[in-house]
Amino acid sequence: MIKYLKDKLTPSEQQIFDAWIQQNEANKALLREFEQAKTIRKDLEFLSSIDVEKDWESVCKRINESEPKVRKLHFPIWGAVAGILLAVFTLFYFIKNQHREVEDISPKMTYKNDVLPAAQGAQLILSDGSTVQIDSTTQVINRQGISLQTKNNELHYTVEDEKAHEIAFNTLVVPKGAYFSIVLVDGTKVWVNAMSRLKFPNVFSGNERKVVLEGEAYFEVAHNPNKPFIVECEGIAVEVLGTSFNVNSHNRGVRTTLVEGRVRLQAGAETATLVPGQRGDYSGGNIYTVKADLAREIAWKNGEFYFKRDNIVQILNEISRWYDLDVKLQGTVPLDKSYSGKISRQVKLSEVLDMLGYLGGLSFEIEGHQLLVREKSNNK
Repeated sequence: MIKYLKDKLTPSEQQIFDAWIQQNEANKALLREFEQAKTIRKDLEFLSSIDVEKDWESVCKRINESEPKVRKLHFPIWGAVAGILLAVFTLFYFIKNQHREVEDISPKMTYKNDVLPAAQGAQLILSDGSTVQIDSTTQVINRQGISLQTKNNELHYTVEDEKAHEIAFNTLVVPKGAYFSIVLVDGTKVWVNAMSRLKFPNVFSGNERKVVLEGEAYFEVAHNPNKPFIVECEGIAVEVLGTSFNVNSHNRGVRTTLVEGRVRLQAGAETATLVPGQRGDYSGGNIYTVKADLAREIAWKNGEFYFKRDNIVQILNEISRWYDLDVKLQGTVPLDKSYSGKISRQVKLSEVLDMLGYLGGLSFEIEGHQLLVREKSNNK
């Protein structure tokens, strides 16, 4: 697509490009988008700045390093197809998002309703059963000798006199369509994703610091060699002294991804130790360690949707949690297609749906808190 816009296609590349254009109306529509955007000077400057050959060599190198040889023998062009789709998606969204002042440079899908992205908000259930609603505007709340204060978009949880308090557990509940971060009494920072619960004590006494997680959270643990920090999640314990890691139990099993430091996983008699860049997957009573894709695993904490060969069900599950929606598939939506790309989590739902519609040949309808998904009629 880049070389076409710069009039640098070879005869053989032109044949491939022409055949791709004729495959369906979605490809033709995407071509029209780029041709219209081609008149915008800044877009052309952006395209010209891309070193296609250098970036393509980098993509091929990563494919060769990460793909099993048997896969390359059976699917020699899959890496090229994935790379082209990702490049087209990235360029398309750069153009759309960088030139909002240029009206109607491309047709957009329209929806009767639109949905704002998740906002900071949660409910704190105290040990006596009382609840406190908190968000980014919460000032200072004093309850039961506990001080709650929001600073720099983080909830700081402090206790006036730790020694004077008996251990009592509180629970931070983050619903659909929300996210929140909290600084625990020991200084550990926790980013809690939508549809997640974090249970933690008002004080860390004894020889360990233990919390219980349901859902997904990212931890930056305050270092204390004398008190290991333990996260219990769906039957597995993650033990650390001071480190950064992500724990996700939204899908089947529990996935722990280590960014910095070292963690030890334990589930019954099963144990495993992770080093930075590794992921530990717990499923069926077993722990498996694999190389982690850090950019993908912690994208949510960095404010991004990051899809890499994900099917539509995986993507819609994430959208459902973030935008507080129930998803319903209608007709024969293809489940075997995969999608790659990334987009900010701070955009409205319509922008994410536009991306999926262009890449996947899907159409969407928003009815209240329900998202209806079907295949476009011209792609059947």
